[in-house]
Amino acid sequence: MDFLKLFPSQLKIIIPSLIVLFLNSCTRISATLPEKTESTTVVQPKKVSVSKEVYINSIAYFPETQEFYVDLQLKNPDTFDWETVTQMTDSVIYRDDEMTRSRLPISVARQHFNLDLLNILEIFSPLHERIAGVKLSRVEYYETNIESYFIAVFKPAKTLKIKSDIFYCLSPSNELKRAVSSKYIADTLLTARLKKELSIRSGYQFASKHVEVKETGSLYSVLSFQEQPRNVSYLTELKGNKINLLCKQTEEYAFWDILPIPLYQNDKPILLVTMAVPDTDATLAYTPFVFNGKKYVPFYNNRVKLVK
Repeated sequence: MDFLKLFPSQLKIIIPSLIVLFLNSCTRISATLPEKTESTTVVQPKKVSVSKEVYINSIAYFPETQEFYVDLQLKNPDTFDWETVTQMTDSVIYRDDEMTRSRLPISVARQHFNLDLLNILEIFSPLHERIAGVKLSRVEYYETNIESYFIAVFKPAKTLKIKSDIFYCLSPSNELKRAVSSKYIADTLLTARLKKELSIRSGYQFASKHVEVKETGSLYSVLSFQEQPRNVSYLTELKGNKINLLCKQTEEYAFWDILPIPLYQNDKPILLVTMAVPDTDATLAYTPFVFNGKKYVPFYNNRVKLVK
């Protein structure tokens, strides 16, 4: 599957300096994560219909209006008319020297963008602390000096004191019943062992991250390398001193970081994997990877159907 086809070209254009800034922001998750992290069971609001399918993604914050937002995915990228839809915005929500946020009527937005499971979201820190529950407020065309794209904007019920700029979000789920306590490990010897056992001969390494999950006794790793003609990424598990290859990907988007979250499938935690195209101007992507009983598989639309 070509991951890049899921997004219009406008969503992937960004100047080199910004990708460096984004990549640095990803490393802050590892830098700030304490040795143990615990999840919080989400109490669903009354009258909220809980689906077996759950939306999982990173989510960003607008301090100017105290709202959260996620990028939107197109229903039909091949036929989407960018110019026509942008001209259908009807009001300016916010504007300053660096950005303009314009409202797109929700009826128009539903025609072109996937809004499934986005009515209500629960927001968590990388430490799995619940930040807030939010509701979909509107869809906007978000323009900055360096990129433009469409977003879904969410409003919390009350004013929040935001201490971080890194969050992930989930749509309502009754499956948040197990904790996930994890710690990042800097282990060059493990990286070397993985390269040897996986027969990786590439001399240029893009990323290497290791995270241990207490509940499963597993240590998960993501590694990405330059192997001609394409980038190659690996997701592995070390358990009982045995290394298991759980996913190998030869897409342009390389694995960059990894965050276990407190949702389990087949007794293994769902992993939110940060991906990027190294040495290019492409923006970051956040993709849930789910264990299907034999290996981890990506859900590029950020929507996962949970099974027992």
